[in-house]
Amino acid sequence: MCPYHSITLCFDFSIHLDFKLYYTVINCLVGIKTCNVNSPNPHQHVRDYFSPHPVEKVGRDDLQRLLAESLFNCLLSQLTAADLLEIDNYISLVEQDMDIRFPPHTIGTLPPLMRLHFDPVVAYAKPLLFYGAVRSADLCSDLMLWALGFRRKQVAGSALTYWVLEGDSGCTTPAEAAACAESGTVTSPQQHPVMFIHGVGLGLVTYVTFINSLVGAYRPGSRPPLLLLELPHVSMKLNVEVIPSMPDTVNSIAQALWQEGGYTQAQFVVHSLGSFIFGAVQYMRPSLVAGVVLVDPVCFQLWEPSVMSNFCYRVPDTVMQILMHYHITHELTINHYFHRHFIWTDCVLFAENLPAYSCVVLSELDEIINAPGVNSYLQRSKRSRSLSSEREETGLEGGREERRSEVQVQMLAGRHHGEWNVHLPSLRQVVGAVVDMGRDLDTDLALA
Repeated sequence: MCPYHSITLCFDFSIHLDFKLYYTVINCLVGIKTCNVNSPNPHQHVRDYFSPHPVEKVGRDDLQRLLAESLFNCLLSQLTAADLLEIDNYISLVEQDMDIRFPPHTIGTLPPLMRLHFDPVVAYAKPLLFYGAVRSADLCSDLMLWALGFRRKQVAGSALTYWVLEGDSGCTTPAEAAACAESGTVTSPQQHPVMFIHGVGLGLVTYVTFINSLVGAYRPGSRPPLLLLELPHVSMKLNVEVIPSMPDTVNSIAQALWQEGGYTQAQFVVHSLGSFIFGAVQYMRPSLVAGVVLVDPVCFQLWEPSVMSNFCYRVPDTVMQILMHYHITHELTINHYFHRHFIWTDCVLFAENLPAYSCVVLSELDEIINAPGVNSYLQRSKRSRSLSSEREETGLEGGREERRSEVQVQMLAGRHHGEWNVHLPSLRQVVGAVVDMGRDLDTDLALA
């Protein structure tokens, strides 16, 4: 058996929503056909992936190879007989649904296809001075976080670290709340901690402005504990010896929450690659999630070719793309992570699986994702969720139920990927979304 799940296991978290799995090879991935919510035109997806080669002339052997790499994360020669039979059944379903028949071997020559885990790592050499500057920036951000009151801690049994700033609202942890109840002390209600997960680049260095704004946004006596997870393997660090798997990362998050006071839930705030981590959390440990604010999320519609193509394969033609291409996407450690350690089936997030409290903040001119397309996808999901919630009877008040059944989507007009962090109005909008959601979550916790 190959080292990663078969497609049946990979998509258990979506099948429970009565999805019909549709096997369409997109960007060496698989598309999903579900009630016109996830993929309104899956047949066109198949044709677009092989364009300009006619899909009717694509051989079964090439389809087997692509499905082996995208679903099992291994070469066709490494599959067992049972795995091969499973893939052949998928191809037969595609033939039946599209009313075509693939020839045994490809007729003509296929265009170059993206094979993320099997294409070579392509990185541009950087002088040692570059990494020295990165390390200096790290030290500066460490000092600033220390000055804000954060302290760095190691996750027990893990290579990952995080920074934590304790809450200032009295009995914030479950243990403190129980002690206060015993003594009869009147304090602020127990709160959900905030877990921030950064994106690729320089790590927490680029988020100091956001972190400082978030710390100052809470009223005195109302700030919850703030945890900042560090991901050195996507932060241009040359001294990374261990790259944790996604299950290990999820378990480390759970352990960090527990060792900070016995927390079993948190409000997640994630940016860019951090949304991949959140997708894994929501899939593997959904009980950890009280709510989430996703900023520039790249975890949606991973069956579309745009995300990996724009990040790893695109030839840059704008200033922003050139900067991202040479200094981030093709930096040695980052490119190595995506080509050898990124397992998309661990990270993909379906809109239908978002928690009740969810806010998605998109940048209109995002260079990595198709922000208008993601917005349309989320809007279709919102309509689907609203129809479902109307058929369910609950004991909650109408206004609160309406909020809980609807994903909040905000579009930052004229902004690029990550620009919210240096654009003051956008920064205030993101911080406001985090604080407002935390207030609603705490209200629910107090009423529980």
